[in-house]
Amino acid sequence: MTYTIKQVSEMMSLPISTIRYYDKMGLIPFLEKNDSGYRIFKDDDIAMLRIIECFKRTGMSISEMQQFVEMVQRGDESLEERYELFKKRKKLF
Repeated sequence: MTYTIKQVSEMMSLPISTIRYYDKMGLIPFLEKNDSGYRIFKDDDIAMLRIIECFKRTGMSISEMQQFVEMVQRGDESLEERYELFKKRKKLF
C-alpha cells in the first residue's frame, strides 16, 4: 500500500515539515517519488519513520541516525552492528 505525506503525517502525528526534514537528511533511504516529485510512502518507509522516532526519544543525534541508515543500506552484513547499536541505546535510555 502507498501513502501520501499528508496521510503519513496524520497516521504518525508528525508535522509534514518534520517528515520532509527526515527525508532531506537521508533518514528514509528507500523513499520513492513520483514523476511530479511527490513522495510515495510505503509500509517500509513508515517503519523507518517509527524507528527514527524511537531513536529520537532516546536522544540519538541526526548523525547517529544517518549512520544507522547507512547500516540498513548495507543489508544483512550489518545486522550484528545494528543489533549492537540497539543494545547500546537501550543501556543509555
